Amino acid sequence: MDVLNLIEQDIIEPIRPLLERGMFRFTTSGRIESEQRMVSETPWVHIRQCTWRNCSLWHQVWFNYYNIIPSGCHNCWKVVIRPRTIEELFHIHDILCSLDMPSKCGIEKRYSVNALYGGYLYNDSQEEGLSCLENIRKLLPEGIEAFLKRGCTEFEHKFGDSREWNVTPEQLALERRLDDLFIDTRKKADQGKELKRHVMANWVRFAFANGDQASKKYMEKPLYPPYVTFERDNDI
Repeated sequence: MDVLNLIEQDIIEPIRPLLERGMFRFTTSGRIESEQRMVSETPWVHIRQCTWRNCSLWHQVWFNYYNIIPSGCHNCWKVVIRPRTIEELFHIHDILCSLDMPSKCGIEKRYSVNALYGGYLYNDSQEEGLSCLENIRKLLPEGIEAFLKRGCTEFEHKFGDSREWNVTPEQLALERRLDDLFIDTRKKADQGKELKRHVMANWVRFAFANGDQASKKYMEKPLYPPYVTFERDNDI
């Protein structure tokens, strides 16, 4: 152990807030595992999750706290679909279910994304992504945008043009240490029928709140009573 560079070599300090909040914990083996749980208030319905990606660790921890784009994320190519209404979002959901590939769809609540709704299909190479893009465009109703991008949007905002991303030997050395430190507790759990129903109900609430008139098609009655409005001929 290099005791002269302990502070520089300390990879626990960056995630101390996660440990203090109980999101991660040390086991008796001296390694770290996450508190596994299904999140109920999510904007996404997951059609099928990838078996090898560890997005919750790679993005939420390695990127957010260690300031790297994990090497595994360099091989993530996303076909992005932009439904314009809640009705189109439900249609995209049905298309993704028919394809049964790693994908998700839902409402966009990130301020950094200029869209209300999104669908995402995950591919393992640029060529695979381009092929997926060609296929999905054939299935989409006219006017719905689809494009291919690399990695997560947040990566581009922080590190710029994805064509210029690279993995340094120093990053690979850090990733090896992180792999040894974190226990891989990935569980590709199904959200289940009732949780998906709840998430989709939140889609409709979101669509209503954002002025999407198509949301009315998915309500038996209005969410809230209409305003009482006044003109000069009907004042109290």
